[in-house]
Amino acid sequence: MIMNDRPLILLAGRQVDAIVQPLIDAGFAVRLLTRDSTAGSSAERIELAEGGLAEASTIRRAARGCSGALAAPAAVNEAGNIIRVLAGTEVELLVIAGEKYRETLQKYARDLGSDPVFIAAETITSSIELFRRELMY
Repeated sequence: MIMNDRPLILLAGRQVDAIVQPLIDAGFAVRLLTRDSTAGSSAERIELAEGGLAEASTIRRAARGCSGALAAPAAVNEAGNIIRVLAGTEVELLVIAGEKYRETLQKYARDLGSDPVFIAAETITSSIELFRRELMY
């Protein structure tokens, strides 16, 4: 979905704070899935969605209208949740920051008809170029 002429990106999980402003600067709108309702409240153009990666219903609700998603899950079950919930939705590009259990998660995703991109957590800002290439029309 395009929000105010900007593709909307869902951010969820640990370490995503570092990419909020760079995504906005690159022309994206940002929705942050967080348990902290005050997170990012001072930043402009950040939409908050309460919840976490452990709950499928909060992921589903937060992802509505998003063109892309970046998740930095703390555990394999959180990664599996976001892959399962977003498979077959309007989210065109799912990026998972973290390579632990990558092969298992890739197989799981393929079985669901999904093809997330995995990046090393320490290179989380590299996802900006992925979103730009795939979602900026």
